[in-house]
Amino acid sequence: MPTTSNFGFLAGIALFLFMMAFALCSVVLGQDRVEKVNELLLEDQRFQALGRYYGKSRRFEKEYERLFPGRRLRRKERTLMLLAAIMLLGARLAMGWL
Repeated sequence: MPTTSNFGFLAGIALFLFMMAFALCSVVLGQDRVEKVNELLLEDQRFQALGRYYGKSRRFEKEYERLFPGRRLRRKERTLMLLAAIMLLGARLAMGWL
């Protein structure tokens, strides 16, 4: 493990915690999207919250675009995931692991 200053280590820990918070918020927002789509679908067309594979994800995204043309929640979800990735990169840089 490379040596780093105490400040770098603490900054890395803080950035890692922010990364976890952003990722968790993104997951919660994704579950909210599933619930909102399911509210508007018939019982036999609803999506299960767990277990995503390519075909199911594609069908879900098409239904979401059809029901919510603005795609506001999807934009928020992806922005939060991007911020989480940036925080992880920042944490690695601060701790000297990159």
